[in-house]
Amino acid sequence: IVEGGITLASGVSHTGAFNVVSGALTVSGGTNVDTAPVLIGSLSVAAEGQLALEAKTVLRINQTTNGTFAGTLSGGTADSVIAKDGAAELVITSDVSTYPGTWEVVAGNLVIGAGGLLASNAAVATREGGVLVFRSPTNVVFAGTISGTGAVRNEGPGTLTLTGAVSSGIQVAPGQTVILDGAAVAGIVTLAGACNNQGTLIFNTPGTIRLNGPITGGGTVRVGAATTLLVGQGGFTDSQSLLLEGGTLMLNE
Repeated sequence: IVEGGITLASGVSHTGAFNVVSGALTVSGGTNVDTAPVLIGSLSVAAEGQLALEAKTVLRINQTTNGTFAGTLSGGTADSVIAKDGAAELVITSDVSTYPGTWEVVAGNLVIGAGGLLASNAAVATREGGVLVFRSPTNVVFAGTISGTGAVRNEGPGTLTLTGAVSSGIQVAPGQTVILDGAAVAGIVTLAGACNNQGTLIFNTPGTIRLNGPITGGGTVRVGAATTLLVGQGGFTDSQSLLLEGGTLMLNE
């Protein structure tokens, strides 16, 4: 799309790729990410381009080639969903914080790159094999919720601080840092996804956090004073360095 725009009829999919140089791609319809989404192929949106969503739109993007979203995301409602599928990356480098709906990472990487910004209260659901990646040159504080059997990953070089509710897996690239520093949790919060730490992973959220599996990688794990880290059999490997900064490590067979 180089000028003007294309509007897909409500509920109509187009499995080809879209490269929005200028103008707008407008989509609407869809009811379920798995059974009845509006499905499009790989997406790239330049700075002068726009993706416009009607109310209650459920959009699934099958990203088979790497793409960059540098344009405007408009419309959508709280019950809208943008789901990123496909093995290739979709890198967001613009401010999309006005989008009020949910994000879902079905497969591959949804990357928040330099200049990229989600809503402060954004909800991101991840599936196994799907990763929300932060790749920012500056420190990032994300207050949204991250859930599911996938993971959130920091590739830096800025530190990633997560102050919202996190129940996905966590990945830390070599030399990078992830800090869980959310509000106190009631009961036990289980990290449903796999954790791989090759940098520094800091648990500062008050309450009890349970690992669903072992932390792999050769990084450092730090546990803050108000945090209890609950690990099962094989949940902490010899390759990790552990520092209890007033925190508690509980072994549960």
